[in-house]
Order: sequence, then structure tokens, then C-alpha cells
Amino acid sequence: MTILQAFRTGGGLAWSRIRLVPVVYLIHLLTILIPAFLFFQPISDTLGHAPVADRMTGSLDLSLLTDLLYQAGPELGIAFSSLWALAVLIIVSDAFIDGGLLAILLKGEEARKVESFFEGGARFILPFLRLFLLSCLLLILAAALQQAAGRLLEAIEEELSDEVVSTILMAVRGALFLILMAGVNLVLDYAKVSMVLGGRRSALSHLKESLAFIWGHKVAVISLYTILAAFVLLLHGGYLLLSGSLSTGTWPGLLLLILLQQLFILSRTWTRLLSFSAQGIYFKGGSGAAGPASHPS
Repeated sequence: MTILQAFRTGGGLAWSRIRLVPVVYLIHLLTILIPAFLFFQPISDTLGHAPVADRMTGSLDLSLLTDLLYQAGPELGIAFSSLWALAVLIIVSDAFIDGGLLAILLKGEEARKVESFFEGGARFILPFLRLFLLSCLLLILAAALQQAAGRLLEAIEEELSDEVVSTILMAVRGALFLILMAGVNLVLDYAKVSMVLGGRRSALSHLKESLAFIWGHKVAVISLYTILAAFVLLLHGGYLLLSGSLSTGTWPGLLLLILLQQLFILSRTWTRLLSFSAQGIYFKGGSGAAGPASHPS
């Protein structure tokens, strides 16, 4: 199967499962709103009445920070703990969502019901969390490579001392960062696909299979990822163009902007469906993986 066939077939499959988009949207909304309702508003009310808050007009020096920690230390501790809890909640909810999406996309015609999404999410949430922990090692490796490359580029910049070269090297740093992050994301995506399609194996074995598949089909995998990324960039560009043309000085313009933002969020959820569909279909065609998902250990 070619990458264009995988993209077209994946697009059709993602469109046939479009009913999942509002379900995922609602899960994301609850993930953000529930902690905000429970923690952030009371903390904001507490800090808002702190005397030090009235002095924080433009900049924050050390004395203001000391006063804030003294007067609102417990509340800040709760705030930081709440942020960590929210981060963990988002990671867990994303593992549940990805498990549900892949299960309903790759299991076949028997997985058309929305109930299959929740079954898949419950089945794969723990394995996907183990994959996430393993991917953190890849992130550490990527950070080490970025740091090493940064030192090399800094040495080149100091040696040449040219403004044009500095601009080029800055662009190289940014491009390297994007490539490394995309690489980690790509490995994790195909490891999830492998886990849903594969048998009772460890998360590490699926991660190894993902790396082997990407290396064995590197040109096609990178080309497919580039097509998907270009599609997402076009979507972002269209959103920025439309949102920039709206006048937010009036109520109708503001309401249209809010509506456009929500439509953009929904469309980004569908592009996640598209990515999983296209990559999953190509993985099945390239690796000979079975269709139905099984319960991983």
C-alpha cells in the first residue's frame, strides 16, 4: 500500500468515525473544567485578596515574591499541586482517548459503536501509560542530542561572529527541536498502533517494533507524517486567517470568534483521528499485523 492510499483510506475511515469527535471534545472539556472548578477559583480568590497582589503591577522583584510566599504560601502550594494533578489528569485522559480511538479505528466494522471507544480506552489506558513512561526516556535522549547540537552550534557561532550565520544557526536549532519532537511522537504513535494490533507483549517490545518499522520504512513513514503535518498546518493557517479577519470589538464578532475557536478544536480532534487511521492502515499493510485488537499485558 502506498502512502497516498493510506492517507485516502485513513481519511475515509476517520470520516466514518466522526461521531467520536464530540465525545473526545467533551472528555477534554471535563478534564480542564473539573480541576478548574475545584481548585483554581478558590486559589484565585485567596491570592486576589492578598495585599501583595495590589503591588504586583508591572514587574515582580525578589521582595514581592518573598511577601507573596509569606502571605499566601499554603495557597501557592495548593496551586502548584493542582497544576501537577492537572498535568497527570491530562496524561491519563489522553491515554484513555488514544486507546479508545485506535481500538475503534483499527478493530474493523464491529467497532462502529461509540461504546467500543470506552471499552478500548479502558483496555489500553494502562499499557499506553507504560508506553508514555518509556517515551520519556526517548525525550531525555532527544534533549541530550539537542543540548549537544546546541553547544556545537554555539561554538560555530562564536567562531564566525556573523549576523546572517547567527540567524541561520537559530533556524537550525528550531528545526532540530521540531524534528526531534516529531520523531519521538512518531515512535510513540506507531508503538500505540502496534499495541492495539498486536498481542500480549510488553510495552518495551511494542516500542522496539515501532522503531524497527519506522527504520525499515523510513522514507514512506516520514513522507506520510509530512503529508499529515502539512494538512494540520493548512488547518492552522486557515484558522489564523479567519480569526484575524474577525472584529472582536462587537458582540457578534466576539461570538463568531468563540464559535470559530470551538470548531477549530473539533477539527483538530478529527485530524487526530485522521493521523491514527492513516498510520494504522499503513502499519497494517507494511507489517502484516492482524486487524482485531487484543488485550495487552
